[in-house]
Amino acid sequence: MAPADEVDSLASFLKDLPGLFAKYDKLWEVEDPEENPYKSKYEAREILEKAVKDLEGLMSDAGESDDKERGREMLARLSLFLGKNYYFCEEVPTA
Repeated sequence: MAPADEVDSLASFLKDLPGLFAKYDKLWEVEDPEENPYKSKYEAREILEKAVKDLEGLMSDAGESDDKERGREMLARLSLFLGKNYYFCEEVPTA
C-alpha cells in the first residue's frame, strides 16, 4: 500500500478536478477573434495537458485504492476532452 501522503495528494488532486473542469469550460465558451481563432482553446488544452501529466505522476506513485480507480476514470475523461479539443482545433490526426 502507498504511503498516506501519496494517497492524500492524489485524493486532493481529484477533489480539485471540478474546479479545473470549470476553468476549462469557461475558456471553451470564449469566442476568439478571427485573427487568432483558437487562442482560448489552446489555453484550455494547456490546462488539460498539465492535469493529465500531474495525474499520471500521482497515480504512478499511489498504490491500489478507490482514489486510483477514480483517477483512471478522470484520466479517461481528460483524454476525451483533449481529443475533442484537438478535433475542434482542426488537429484531427492528434485527436
